[in-house]
Amino acid sequence: MKKDLSILNGVLLGDGNLRLRGSSRLGKTELYVRLSGAEHIDWLQAIKKDTEELGVQYSSLYPKVYRGRYTNGKAYTGVLLVSRATLLLSEQYNRWYCKGKKSLPLGLVLNPLTLAHWYMGDGSSSYIGPNGQSVLVSLCTEGFSKKEVEVLIRNLRDIGITDAYLIQRTIGAKKYPRIYIGKSAAVRRFMNAVEPYLLPSYKYKIKIPKIV
Repeated sequence: MKKDLSILNGVLLGDGNLRLRGSSRLGKTELYVRLSGAEHIDWLQAIKKDTEELGVQYSSLYPKVYRGRYTNGKAYTGVLLVSRATLLLSEQYNRWYCKGKKSLPLGLVLNPLTLAHWYMGDGSSSYIGPNGQSVLVSLCTEGFSKKEVEVLIRNLRDIGITDAYLIQRTIGAKKYPRIYIGKSAAVRRFMNAVEPYLLPSYKYKIKIPKIV
């Protein structure tokens, strides 16, 4: 029976990473997700539950909340999920990583469940325009190349999100691509697609444009 990787794909499109442990890729790869803010603990619990059903194992210590300080002395809180190394994750490492760098795997299929987990982990929305009548959605894709982001935009079109576009953001001396959705009809389709799969603590990300 084919394993459903929808949630894992959404995690890896965002802030999730696969890390090699040891010199061999065979059964030496772990899932690693770290986020700022204790409010993300529910999402990490959901990731753990889903990937356990795929055969991924975890210490009972994870996910966990941790605290630290920035170099300026300001305190911060984060959440961390680290799995044990498994063969499944090694297979996904070979799929997602080229020469040690995360890249978009060939044949990746987006569906609403994958999109929802991508959005929970690495997406945002905000009211914009006069009286906040419009909504702008963004999906962080700075870790991918411009060509890979163009593929993701085509994949979004395949599931009805037809008006996503790419903007190159300048950070330091480099430009990084990010996906935006701004047309009201497209934003509504996006929100309708992801809302059934968002955890209660992420429902604040559902924003509906007030204009047609």
